[in-house]
Amino acid sequence: MTSTTTRPSTTPVEDPHAGTPPKLVRRPIAIAAGAVVALAGGLGAGWLWNTLTNVDEILVLVDDVPRGSVIEAGDLGVATLNADPLLKPVPASSRDDVVGKRAAVDLSAGSLLTPTSTTDEMRPAAGRSLVPIELTPAQATGLGLQVGDAVKVVDTPEARAENVGNPASTSALVALIGVTERTGATVVSLEVPSTEAGVLAARIATGNVALVLESRER
Repeated sequence: MTSTTTRPSTTPVEDPHAGTPPKLVRRPIAIAAGAVVALAGGLGAGWLWNTLTNVDEILVLVDDVPRGSVIEAGDLGVATLNADPLLKPVPASSRDDVVGKRAAVDLSAGSLLTPTSTTDEMRPAAGRSLVPIELTPAQATGLGLQVGDAVKVVDTPEARAENVGNPASTSALVALIGVTERTGATVVSLEVPSTEAGVLAARIATGNVALVLESRER
């Protein structure tokens, strides 16, 4: 009997899936995250560009200027920076307007100049003095004082005094108004001629005075 051996076929069998590239699965979360990153990068670049390009030339102090002193041209310098608009710095273009004014407060070298840093006149002026008087909350509320008001400091009688007559009084202008946090009292700085300041201060110290508001009509 003759046996026949069958050889396995050498013809390669093609895989129906061979050669087909795998499909990429796009995940919405990944796409959104990428968009956010790209947007943040764009905003950051825009902010940086705006910060580097949006700068102003402003006035700064190059020397210390004590309160009340005249500001000279040599006291001022120019700085180029991106200053916070809330500070309201004085632009370098206003240099000529600032020179000749007086320092309203002590100005230190390196500090920015703002509109409140300077003043056209100082108080008290020469020949004038400031004398403080303290008012209780009730007294201050009743008067409603404002800076610039004309007032009189009037002597009040001692307890059980008779025949008060025409009490002594001193005319003054309200220069400053402040409130004491601890007591709530209002401290009013009165501007008077220097020749009357000493006597007025002594009268106020006795506590036997009252402040009278004059008419605001001019």
